[in-house]
Amino acid sequence: MRKRIAIIDGYNVIYRDASLKKQLDISLANARKGLVDFCIRWLSRRGDISEFWVVFDGDSSVMPLSGTSSRGVRVVFTRTKEDADDRVLSLLRDVDDDTDYVVISSDNYVSGNSKRMGARVMSASDFFSTGTAGGKSFSKRLNHCEHADLSPIQERMINESLKKEWGIE
Repeated sequence: MRKRIAIIDGYNVIYRDASLKKQLDISLANARKGLVDFCIRWLSRRGDISEFWVVFDGDSSVMPLSGTSSRGVRVVFTRTKEDADDRVLSLLRDVDDDTDYVVISSDNYVSGNSKRMGARVMSASDFFSTGTAGGKSFSKRLNHCEHADLSPIQERMINESLKKEWGIE
């Protein structure tokens, strides 16, 4: 089986889960740790992801969570004034051809560009429902997401984000 790496748009995913969003009331660090712990539990229960890369907006003074890379979860903080969306996409530009990449984000800009770069995409809600007991297998969810028809609203949102990206009015 090919190696599969999931790249997570960290804060985008945190804001899509009620329990992680509540952790934000305590601190950003608690919410980040909650997401990393979710990924670690996923890795211990399932064999469909080799490694998670979780990307957070940050600044140069923030230190990554300790010990996470040794458990199959690599935490990436952006540099000061660098956007996490752009870091996710830059990680995809430097990919290994022998690895399948999955981007987990509910952001249209990140999702649309990730698909164009050849990555599979999964929404945050599908990620959480798949990662809990009783969810569909990750591969089935990905196949469903990849082939799902877009609603007119989704098409418009994607078109608007592309126009923004390309500087077209």
